[in-house]
Amino acid sequence: YRLRVMAIDTTDAVDFEWREDILYRRPPSTEIVDEEAYTVEAVLLDDDDIAFPLKTFADAAGAHAWLAERELELAEMTKSKVHVCHVSSAGSVEIVRRAKARGIRVTCETAPHYWTLTDDAVTTFNTNAKMNPPLREEEDVAAIKTGIKDGTIDCIATDHAPHTPTEKDVEFDYAPFGIVGLETSLGLVITELVEPGILTLERAIEMMTNAPARILDLPAGTLGAGKPADIAIFDPKAEYTVDPATFLSRSRNTPFAGRRLRGLVKATLCDGRFVYREP
Repeated sequence: YRLRVMAIDTTDAVDFEWREDILYRRPPSTEIVDEEAYTVEAVLLDDDDIAFPLKTFADAAGAHAWLAERELELAEMTKSKVHVCHVSSAGSVEIVRRAKARGIRVTCETAPHYWTLTDDAVTTFNTNAKMNPPLREEEDVAAIKTGIKDGTIDCIATDHAPHTPTEKDVEFDYAPFGIVGLETSLGLVITELVEPGILTLERAIEMMTNAPARILDLPAGTLGAGKPADIAIFDPKAEYTVDPATFLSRSRNTPFAGRRLRGLVKATLCDGRFVYREP
């Protein structure tokens, strides 16, 4: 069994029902996949100082950390595996680090926007910087980078969430969460993690390929004989400017437009077939 958890509130009824389901209805091999996100009224911003001027609700980092800690305690009780998605705060990184030290079978991931942007990106009502979980503060960005470097964070995801311009071109409160992450993920990893020496290129590739495949028990993420030939060919030194107009994705909702990055994909193969070549 795999149980995907998205807690929508913090009422005792929901909490009891979820605990009962974990403790009494599921076998010990249950894998709990936690989105590291729950909504009290609206999950938009982290800091009250920013949230209130924007007339919206704040999503405290402590709430995410509390939820992650609760689930890790349940996993420890039931000998279950836990994968925490979208780690975005210093508190959550530390909770996962302590859980691993206690021997809990926990893995986690984060996404590029959580180590490259802070909540300053939404002070101009930029709906392309509206995330769930939300962008946080400098100390959280630093903690995410430390967690990546010391191995607390196991893999890197894109949190790819495409939306049409019409959906995003509305008042901040009404805009959907998320950005397109596929086409900028490699460049942000190389520019912000590999170039500064936080990760080696080999470890960065592992965190984007083999590590997530291993966590989800998928026959992918490796160039081994008999494995799917899903391959990205890239130049780690090639520089480019992020231009949403050139995206192959049909969506353009990115907060990284105009940013200079290193790490340009030259070609992509899917199951041994070229599906993309650099123009």
